Amino acid sequence: MNKKIIERLEGETQADFELRVDVLLADVDFLSVSFQTDENGESKEAKVLYF
Repeated sequence: MNKKIIERLEGETQADFELRVDVLLADVDFLSVSFQTDENGESKEAKVLYF
């Protein structure tokens, strides 16, 4: 099993970040995705477990 951390780009909106994560995971068999949030409740990175 592998782990990948996808960090949110500076100036990237929450919606754009989630869309980018969805696109990156489209062709991957993954087990879980967890979004790590900052103090404002905005996602700052996504942790992905995949095969």
